[in-house]
Amino acid sequence: MSTLTQITDSPRGLVRVVGRLSERLGVSRRGFLLGAAVAGSATVVDPVGYLLRPQTAYATVCGPGAGRTSGWTVFCCTINKGVNACPPGSFAAGWWKAADSSWCCGGYRYIVDCNAKCTKCGCARGSTMCAKKCWNCSCGRGSSSTCDQRRVCCNAFRYGQCNTQVRCSGGVVCRVASCVPPYTFESCTRTSLRDDRTKEHNAPCLQGCGPILRKYNAMGAQRSYLKGSRGPERAVGDGVGRYVHYQGGAIYWTSKTGARSLTLAALTAYNNFGGPRGQLGYPLTDSGTTAEWTQRFQHGLIVKGARTTPQTLWREVLTVWQRMGSGAGILNYPSGPLTHRKDGGWEQPFRNGVVIWSRTTRPFGVARHVYLAWIKAGGATGRYGYPLSDTEQLANGKFRGRFQGGTITAP
Repeated sequence: MSTLTQITDSPRGLVRVVGRLSERLGVSRRGFLLGAAVAGSATVVDPVGYLLRPQTAYATVCGPGAGRTSGWTVFCCTINKGVNACPPGSFAAGWWKAADSSWCCGGYRYIVDCNAKCTKCGCARGSTMCAKKCWNCSCGRGSSSTCDQRRVCCNAFRYGQCNTQVRCSGGVVCRVASCVPPYTFESCTRTSLRDDRTKEHNAPCLQGCGPILRKYNAMGAQRSYLKGSRGPERAVGDGVGRYVHYQGGAIYWTSKTGARSLTLAALTAYNNFGGPRGQLGYPLTDSGTTAEWTQRFQHGLIVKGARTTPQTLWREVLTVWQRMGSGAGILNYPSGPLTHRKDGGWEQPFRNGVVIWSRTTRPFGVARHVYLAWIKAGGATGRYGYPLSDTEQLANGKFRGRFQGGTITAP
């Protein structure tokens, strides 16, 4: 690890380095950082590149060789709606690595070439690459709205360690970046090529070094259920949290909770309940990947049963559910979200019942055969009204629940 990397591992070290370099360059520290928003991002995700090169933070995000005339190929996220993966119509065809990349926290960075397919004609005998007129894309450049204006579908070559069953291919459409070897998530051999000139190549839509990247890499990066990133690390906007969205979910981070992952299904439930700025707060554990799992948040849970989708549990409903035995109890797992009733009450459905309350009654769970009898009698608007107790299982195996309009005992 270099001295600079050691120093910049801490915010104080970073400030000291910025101060020394700004003095050496004859500019103010504020001028050197050139705008808090962009410069802050650059120093967090690319401290080596930003601190050592006297250029704007915006240019540093893309690194060297970012123009079309440089001859390098664009990153896939620039032309693939922010997704760091091979776009439709292309496939992983080869890879190389670059050492000491600040974008991979000082480790190796792996670059995967996504080559075009030959859809209009095939390869000549003895060749593995078809003519440009046969490619399913045409030569162009990246996005004029970002600094990644490198070439798209112009370079006619193939390294060839990936998807070797595809004998005939077109040129390179774009590049995927990773901090884990591509043979762990693509059909690639371990044959390694290396080009350290590309270690600081980047694009604004790619994720940079930090706690979220370290978490992502520890999970296996692209080989995990998260798959490829869908944009860079962003601030939540509350001055506390940061996040990265992926094809298969998200990772949220705060200094108190650490970096925690959510599956796509858990993320949907989380966002439906307000996300990190909603009632649940930030995740304290990761989403599960088994048939049944529970994910803890600062102020509640997201739970999934074997036959239910992930649902949020919060405050009153969570208290009742845990009181009645949680997922192993007679309510089982939630089957839908918490909803507001027209009469001013609240309810949340479960596989075997409901947790419900009104403006004048406390939350209670109605379950199993008591629930069926109660629903048949009209539910909360029927003759029994709202529950005044949780459904309990009696010694004789029957179930009983008290309501405003009487008691229901059912087998």
